[in-house]
Amino acid sequence: AAFEGVYVCTTGGAHCSTTNSSGEYTITGLPTSSYKIEFSPPYGSSYVTQYYNGKSSASEANAVSVTEGVTASNINAEMHEGGRIQGKVTKAVGGGGIEDIDVCAFEAGSGSRCVYSDASGNYTISGLRAGSYTVEFYAGYGGGNYLTQYYNAKSTRSEADSVTVAAEATTSNINAAMDEGGQIAGKVTKFVGGADLEELEVCAYEEGSS
Repeated sequence: AAFEGVYVCTTGGAHCSTTNSSGEYTITGLPTSSYKIEFSPPYGSSYVTQYYNGKSSASEANAVSVTEGVTASNINAEMHEGGRIQGKVTKAVGGGGIEDIDVCAFEAGSGSRCVYSDASGNYTISGLRAGSYTVEFYAGYGGGNYLTQYYNAKSTRSEADSVTVAAEATTSNINAAMDEGGQIAGKVTKFVGGADLEELEVCAYEEGSS
C-alpha cells in the first residue's frame, strides 16, 4: 500500500520532499553529484527510518548518482514497522499508576524516542530499530515528585539493564516503580523592602555532581 507523508531527503536534509497519497515523491533542484537518500516516517509513526536501498544507516546506504537535467527514477523504499517497548509506571508506595512520566528509549550511538505514560501508567514506545536500548523514566514538570530511574530500578544510565528490541515485535513488562523525591521549599523577596519576587528560577545542585 502507498505510504503518504514520508519525508524523503538527501542525507543532511539539504533537499527534501514528502510522499503524496500515492506514495510518490520527487526531490528537485539537485546539482550533479552522488546522494544518499533517507526515508523518514511521520512523527509518531510505528515505522522505522531507512536509507536507500533498504539500509538501516546512512553509512550503509547506496549512493544515487544524479545528473543535472535528468531524473534518477525508481529510487524506492518499502517501509517496515519497528519494534516496541511496552510497560507500566507505578508508585513504589501504593502501586498506583502514574500519568505523564516521560519514558525514553536510548540507542547507543543514536538518538532517543520518548512517550508519556497514560492515566493508568501504561506506555508503548513504537517505531524502534532492532537493537539494544536503555530506558529512562523521568517525571519532568508534569509527572509529579518522583526520582528519575532507569530500567531495571537503576539510578544512573551507566548502571541500567539493556532492553533488546526485535523488528515488528513487542518487548513487554519494562516497568518502573517510582520513588518520591525530596523537596526544597522557600520564599524569595527583595532585600530592600521585602516585596515578593515572582518567576525567579531556583536550582538545586547536588554536592559533588556537575
